[in-house]
Amino acid sequence: MAVVGRYLGSMVDKSISELEERLESASVPPVDPVKRIDALTELAWGLRSGDTSRAHALAAEARELAREHGYTLGQARAARTMAMTFQDSAGLKEMFPLAEEARQLFDEAGDGPGRAASRDFLASIYEHIGD
Repeated sequence: MAVVGRYLGSMVDKSISELEERLESASVPPVDPVKRIDALTELAWGLRSGDTSRAHALAAEARELAREHGYTLGQARAARTMAMTFQDSAGLKEMFPLAEEARQLFDEAGDGPGRAASRDFLASIYEHIGD
């Protein structure tokens, strides 16, 4: 059974091809790290249900870049997206720390929609554990 959290709008839904183009554009020098991190995370978010391994890799790259550049909101979004790429109970051991990291970072960044979405996601994890 997949653990599913509702998405409350801290990232915009776009087609995968639009997201691919955005990432390609954000990767052309001179690279703005924030734009690249956001593009990586948005593409990962778009792929999270269909191509979980690619989504996880993109989000992991975004998370690392966000850490390097001190971009708290980018790190929060990437951690939440990484957590959402685990599709079964076996992934709970890895999912929970990422979801908790995202919650803490959304709090630190002061992002209201992210704060709500991260708590909703954590609630869905606890609900799944309870089942």
